[in-house]
Amino acid sequence: MAERINLDDPNADLFGLNEEEPSEEELIEKHLYGKNPGRVAALGDLTYELMAKEVDELDIPEDAKRKMIFSMTANSVLDLIFDASPVDLGLESVSYFDTCIAA
Repeated sequence: MAERINLDDPNADLFGLNEEEPSEEELIEKHLYGKNPGRVAALGDLTYELMAKEVDELDIPEDAKRKMIFSMTANSVLDLIFDASPVDLGLESVSYFDTCIAA
C-alpha cells in the first residue's frame, strides 16, 4: 500500500507537491524561449541531410567539416529568423543580436 504524503511536511516540496501552476505568461515564455525538440527535429529534417552530403564531399579535415556544419546551421537559423521579420524589425533584431555577441 502506497504511503500518503503529508502536504504539511517540510519535505513535501521535494516531490513537487506544493508547486504553483505556471502563469499564462510563464507558459508563453517557455514556449517561445524554451528548448523545443520538435523545432530541432523539424530543422534537422529540412537541412541536415543536404548539409551533411555537401560537407562529406569536401576534401577537408574532419574538424573543419564539423565547423562548417556548425556555420551552415547557424547561418540557416539566423536567416530564418531575420528574413521572416519585417525589414525594420529584422534590422533591429540583427543589431541587438550583434550587440549581445559583441560582433
